[in-house]
Amino acid sequence: MATKLIETKAVELSGYSSIEMLYLLQDIIRELSDRELRANKVQSEMDKTLSTMYHEIEFNEFTSAERTKMFADLKSHLQKRRMAKNEVYTTQRFSANFDVPKMFGKLGRVISDGQVQMHKESGQPVYPQGAFSRFYRDYLAVNTQDTTLEESE
Repeated sequence: MATKLIETKAVELSGYSSIEMLYLLQDIIRELSDRELRANKVQSEMDKTLSTMYHEIEFNEFTSAERTKMFADLKSHLQKRRMAKNEVYTTQRFSANFDVPKMFGKLGRVISDGQVQMHKESGQPVYPQGAFSRFYRDYLAVNTQDTTLEESE
């Protein structure tokens, strides 16, 4: 039985410029930070529901059929909670091992420095305005409904 990690297909990056990959990295870091906040909220809500279920079990009497249903509901909730806990753990480990705000700031400076570079012979920007927007629209937004990025030329 293969794990999800093994089944995951790698994104082909060889056709992308370095600046485009830095933008991708910036988006990934931002998404991981957002996921950590969302995952914490989900886990908190799941813990509240679990507490309610425990109190219901503690203070009520149940028939055999009700106990069977309660056990199935509890097991299902615990499985979902485990997935939420794993997400929280993973995102917190990322944040604990990397100074995310500092890394994000440094990444922004590298991108900014790259955008102001001029081609020595033509005098044109190495990364013209809108180049990344075209890349994002053409390659990354294919499977999304996000049409907010427009070509800015």
